[in-house]
Amino acid sequence: AKKFYDLISKFELMLATPTLSNARTTRHQLSSCYIGSTPDNIEGIFDSYQEMALLSKFGGGIGWDWSKVRAMGGSIDGHKNAAGGIIPFLKITNDIAVAVDQLGTRKGAIAVYIEPWHMDISDFIDLRKNSGEERRRAHELFPALWINDLFMKRVRANDKWTLFDPADTADLCDLYGEAFEKRYEEYEKDESITKEIVEAKELWKKILLNYFETGLPFLCFKDSANRANPNAHVGIIRSSNLCT
Repeated sequence: AKKFYDLISKFELMLATPTLSNARTTRHQLSSCYIGSTPDNIEGIFDSYQEMALLSKFGGGIGWDWSKVRAMGGSIDGHKNAAGGIIPFLKITNDIAVAVDQLGTRKGAIAVYIEPWHMDISDFIDLRKNSGEERRRAHELFPALWINDLFMKRVRANDKWTLFDPADTADLCDLYGEAFEKRYEEYEKDESITKEIVEAKELWKKILLNYFETGLPFLCFKDSANRANPNAHVGIIRSSNLCT
């Protein structure tokens, strides 16, 4: 412990900001990054807000998965076209990042993730644009895509890509690799669920255009992460963190 202290005191080793801010306090929160996932119900969504606020309060950077939240125009309790999609909820997340700073040391920082089959992906990609309807923008968030291999295969093949409402296809979030591809293609053939078909390459172009202009969305690869996951017995990795 003394050797470790000496390294820090001589600035030969620099610790993360939450460690520097919270060490030797009653908070005991020394970690930099946290990840979480929001379920598709109003109680779970607002529980997520509370978790994010408390993590931000004590200096944690946040990466949060929103892939399971139903898309705009989806049904709620049998009421058609009742769902407002993920963007209104992300606006609240944006305000949490602004309102709950990290104990005055720096502003809150939250990365929000969805998978590229989510029907709200176009609006999601535009979250940080300076033009367009301001109510559909979230300038303090860091949008990120959790990209599967199948999408990239479709881009290379100049093929179609199908977007879904997670209310119909929530299990896609819990699959990767061959299991994901098999289930995804089954949903493509299912005529009973809502879907939207786009050109994979055109969607990829839109992603890259925003990426080159703003550095966002972050691009992370679901299958690569899960194939290398040493804790696969615990569950699937649904997102990365803020520091990606």
